[in-house]
Amino acid sequence: MRRDDLKRLGSREAVCKSRIRVAVIRKTTGERNLRDRCPAMIPRVYKTADDAVLDLTKRRVEAVVHDAPVLAYLMSQQAAALDLVPMDIADEPLAWMVRRDDTALRQALNDALATMRRDGTLDRVLERWIPRVERVRSR
Repeated sequence: MRRDDLKRLGSREAVCKSRIRVAVIRKTTGERNLRDRCPAMIPRVYKTADDAVLDLTKRRVEAVVHDAPVLAYLMSQQAAALDLVPMDIADEPLAWMVRRDDTALRQALNDALATMRRDGTLDRVLERWIPRVERVRSR
């Protein structure tokens, strides 16, 4: 959301109970969960998160609901005007998908991820490509 709206809309409760325009991305769980859990909001449906954030900066919507890492990246390009407010509307872990019979590849991926966690590479990659990732993790 815009930084100047943080005092008024800086919590999940304030956002869900307010009659505000909220950008969602078409056919995502964010759209579905927003409609189900925050009926006071007025959803505005977009094809892309880029378009939604652009309309946020142009004051056509008051907030954007989408995946936190994507919004953290997009927000970093507008950091002076925008802020990330993680709200736990849905908890959706990410996973790698490999063919069921390719156990060697699955093991190699798991080993690589474990090594990256252990030696700090994962944190460095996340900080580089998802600015303000600590806000996403703090949910």
